[in-house]
This record gives sequence, C-alpha cells and structure tokens, in this order.
Amino acid sequence: MKKVILYFFLIVTCTLSEKIYAQGDCTCEFGSATPVGNLCYIVNACSDPLATNYCEGTNYLNENCIYGGVSGCTCEDASNYDPDATSNDGSCIFIEGCSDINAANYTNCSGSTILTENCEYAGCTCPLAYNYDSNASVDDGTCVVVSDGCGDSTATNYSGDECSLSLFLSENCEFDNVSYDDLDWTYINTGTNATIAYYPTTLTFNDLTIPNGSLLGLFYTNDDGNFVCGGYQEINTDEGAQSIAAWGTEVGLDNGFALGEPYTVFLQIYGQTFIADNVSWNTSPPFTNTYAINGFGQIQSATFYGEISGVPGCTDNTAVNYNSDATFDDGSCYNLEWEYVNTGSNATVLINTPGNITLNGEAIPLCATIGVFYINDSGQYVCGGYGEWTGETMSIAAWGSEAGEDNGFAIGETYNWFLQIGNQSFAVDENGADMSSNPPFSDTYALNAFASLLSANFEGEFDSLTYGCDDSTACNYDETANCNDNSCTYPESGYDCNGNGLTDTDGDGICDELEIAGCIDETACNFDTIFTDEDNDTCVYPPEYYNCDGVCINDVNGNGICDELDNPGCTDSSACNFDSDASADDGSCTYPIIWYWDTDGDGLGDDYFSMSSCEQPGPEFVDNIDDPCEFDIENDADGDGVCESDEISGCDDITACNYNNIATENDGSCIYPVEEY
Repeated sequence: MKKVILYFFLIVTCTLSEKIYAQGDCTCEFGSATPVGNLCYIVNACSDPLATNYCEGTNYLNENCIYGGVSGCTCEDASNYDPDATSNDGSCIFIEGCSDINAANYTNCSGSTILTENCEYAGCTCPLAYNYDSNASVDDGTCVVVSDGCGDSTATNYSGDECSLSLFLSENCEFDNVSYDDLDWTYINTGTNATIAYYPTTLTFNDLTIPNGSLLGLFYTNDDGNFVCGGYQEINTDEGAQSIAAWGTEVGLDNGFALGEPYTVFLQIYGQTFIADNVSWNTSPPFTNTYAINGFGQIQSATFYGEISGVPGCTDNTAVNYNSDATFDDGSCYNLEWEYVNTGSNATVLINTPGNITLNGEAIPLCATIGVFYINDSGQYVCGGYGEWTGETMSIAAWGSEAGEDNGFAIGETYNWFLQIGNQSFAVDENGADMSSNPPFSDTYALNAFASLLSANFEGEFDSLTYGCDDSTACNYDETANCNDNSCTYPESGYDCNGNGLTDTDGDGICDELEIAGCIDETACNFDTIFTDEDNDTCVYPPEYYNCDGVCINDVNGNGICDELDNPGCTDSSACNFDSDASADDGSCTYPIIWYWDTDGDGLGDDYFSMSSCEQPGPEFVDNIDDPCEFDIENDADGDGVCESDEISGCDDITACNYNNIATENDGSCIYPVEEY
C-alpha cells in the first residue's frame, strides 16, 4: 500500500511540477536537497518563500517551516560568514570554491558567489597504477599498482604522495643503509613493566635463523625523538618461548615506555644493530602491541635485513675454533673439554707405530694426552675417548653415541685427533691424520670395530716443559710444572700432607673423614666393633623368640617352631578334628567310622544300610552290626537260634503223638501214648 501511495505521489508531483531542475540547481542550505530526474526533493526545510528556512524545490519531505530571524550568510566556510544569521540570503562569498556538484570539493552553499573556481575530482592519482585517472586531483584510494613501486615514504624509491594510498601487489622498496650501531643497549629497571613473549625460531635475519647470543630489544622514543632501550633478551634457539621485560617510565621522568606507546624492535647481531623490517604482533586479548603496566605482548614473527660488515667468527687464538680471517668475534669461541662419556659401546683405535705420531715433527712428551673427538650437533668437537701418551704401542676406546643422544660417535663418523699438554690443546696439521682403511681396520666409526692411527703430526707453540707434579691437590704440587712426571704424592685419606687429621668434630681421636657410623648395640644382629660413631637407627634386631640366625630360642619339641608360637593339634586334613592352625601333630586325630542302620530300634545295627561319618548321622544309626534279627526287637530271647518273631509254637518232642516237625517253641501241648500201647 505504501508503495502505491508513493508512486501516486511521484506521479502527481511530476505532473504538477513546472520547473525542470538541473543537477546543480537542486540545493538547500537548511536541509538536504536531492535531485531525482527533473525533480528536486527538499528534506527538513520549508516550501514557504516567507520562511527563513525556505528552499526552492518541487517536493518537500518532513517539512518544517521557521519564520522570523536574521538573514545573512550562514555558510561557515564563506569569507563573510555571519554566525548570527538564521537564514541564508544568498550573500555568501567564497574566495575559492567549486560549483560542480560532482567535484570532490563541491561548495554546497545556495546562492553563494565563488570568486575563483577550483574544482577537484576524486579518482586514482598514481601514474603507476593500471587504473590511473589523469583528470583526478584527489586520490580516493582505489589505485592498484600491479608490479614494483613503493608506498613507504622512508624508502629511497618512494613512489610519491600521489601513490601513498595505492595497493601494491608486488611492492619493491629500497632503503638507505641506516646504521643503528651507536644505539645504547643499557636500560633502566623502573619497577613497572609489560612482558613481551616470542619464539626465537620465528625471528629471521636475511631470511636465516638468528644465531644464539644475539640480542632482541624493545626501544621507546624519548622526548628528544631518539630511540632508547627499554629492555632486551639474549636469543637462545634451544629454548622454547622467551620473553622481554619492557620497562615503563617513572612519573615525571623520561626513562621508559609511556602508556600506549608502541614498541620498536631492534636486533643486535655480530656487534651490529638493525631495526625490524616487519613485525607481526598478536593483538587478540590479552595481548597488545602498545605499552601497558603489567600488560602482555606477543611477537608472532619478526624479520630483519642488513649487511654485516666484516667477517664473523672466533677471534680468540687460544680457542679450538679460532678463525684468523674473522674481523669481529661472534661469540662462537670454545675450548676442548677433555672428558668423555662411557656409553657402553665403542670402537678400538690402535696406535702401533707411536714413532709416527709427533708434535711439531718431534717426539711427543710423555706428559701429553692424545684424544679422539667427534663433532656434536652444534658443530663443536667433543671428546669421545683419550689415553695418556706413553710413547709405546697403545689403544684408545672411541665411544659411540647412545640412541637418541648426542654423546658419542655416530656410525660412519670420521675420527678427529687432538693432543693435550698441560692446559693447552693442539690440532693435527694441514696434512691430517693417516688412518688405516685396510681390513679389519676402518677409518670411520663402527660399533665394535677396529681402527688404526698410522701417523699424525700435531702442531702449535707450547710453553717450555717443566717436569714435576702439576696436581694442586698433591703434597708435592709444583705450580711451575706443566708436564706431569707421575711424581705426585698424596696424603692418606682423612689426613693432610703432614699426617694430621683434617677434622675431629666429636674429639674421639678419629678424623671425621675416617669415622664409620653404624650400630653399636651389642644385642643387634648388625653390631660391629668397626663402627666408631653411633647410628643405632641402622640397628637390625631378630624377630621375637628368634636369635640372629633365625633359630628359635625355645623349641622343646624340636619342630622348628618356637614354643611361644607352637599350637599342637591334629594336622591330618582327613581327620574329623583337623586343625588348620595347628603347628604340630599331637596324636589327637580322630577319623570317620561306619554307622549302621538299626531297623528294629534295638540298638543293634544290621547291614540294611551303612555310611561313614565323623558323627552319628541320626538316632536310627548305631556304630555296630550286631543285630541277629533285624526285624525283631526281642531278637532271640531264648537263645534257640530262632528270632522271636519267627518262633512257631507247638509240640517239638519227636516222641509225642502230636509231634510237629516245624515247631520251634514247645508250648506244652505234647501228647504221649499210654503205656503198653
């Protein structure tokens, strides 16, 4: 419905409009004017020419008429601007301006007079850009430079301000070699700081990993506009994350970072200082790239570029890696450490021709040490085995590296030879060492292999040899000796060189170093007269009832169980009274018996049913099988061999007339014949 009304309104106004407006004619200083085709829409102004905020147009939206007030120039940029005027009377005068509404500097002031017309148009002002607009005088940031060019105003090949807003797809900036070598790297601990974290491996110099020992610093700009160190850290790539304390300024002073001040990152490498070409900061909370008390920052990456003047290297001529060509020391100097690790696996290197092993072409002093060295992961020589030089046939164990470690020779690694006299080490001359490669010998390391040093000449200047004892702990130490002749003597343990005990804290006449602490309780199993100091906490006692040999003190029955612990009883598990807690059998075992069924309940069992049990299974069972008549409780009361229940009454006399041959019990019924019959 709203669209219909709007369309109707536009049709009606278009129909009623008599004046045709050009784009530049539709203006309103009291509100906004928008030309639409031949129409001029006025918003927030008045259509009444008598009103002070009258604007000429064809259509009015949100009309708001104001009457009265002061007429004059209401455009603030005009030379005759009247701050008291409430309505513009078209009297404004501009010394310079532009009446073209399409211009970037269009003078939007109705009825004004422009003395000098100077229009500027927006577009790409960079001649290097593919979309360069020669008519544009104001850069609108749309320029795109496809190749080369530089938008950094500090570069020597800066493309100019007309290209400062351009997008460089393949920027190539060049800079003068500005030296920061005079920067002072000392800083003040002001008591308040922020912590800036970084990973050394994300920092590069000339696209290479920055070497250990270099300094990464955070600098602030002081009131004189100079860089001042606010904190630094020595780079160590062997660590994980590192951090720098960035110290904040104290109140009223200029000795640290101000709140909100950005960090400027510098690198000191090989004695020279370079400013970071690019630093990527983590700005996700809690991190920030500007200073805050107790704040946190994180450098995600930093790149430095520059030219190192001179040759870095070790400039100490006493170091094993001395570089005579080095013009400045890079901190890489080190000396040989004559200690090795017995890794449990080795090769054996034979020296069968000691006459071919020399020092400056001469025989090697007998106080020398000859060693074989491997190169560790840091590129330094490390001792893998050595032996005291004897001038005779000898052998040296060359220890191999353990799995996952860097503490010995790797399979196939070359042997490197050095000689030591006193505290001086000497390398083999430029001819190198001659190692046999004829089987069974190998000139590189292998586990359980054999090697043979055929010849080598060590070279170097060394102090004149003074033979004697060069061990400062010996009684006859000679501080002038630099060649040990094995003459050193040492005090007895616990005593000084004069035979005096070194210490006797408890005053028992035994030096503390010789005291032996232990159990001095004679009842203890580990009592020993060698102990001189009481330490009865170490005493060991036998269990109760036993002696120190583990034998019972009391065992009357000799069963190996102490009487106090003995518990005699039946130990036969098949017995009725088996006692699992019994320690010895006392002959009391009882066993199950046969119980017989008493059919007639006369206390005498029969063979009708029987069972084995430790106890009477029931009242029907008896422990005998003596029942002659299993179904007759009277059994054979008269002893005639016939159970009472089986007796047959009658005459059992064979002479009687009525004799009954099956009768078993005479019932007095016999009849006898009369005499003479």
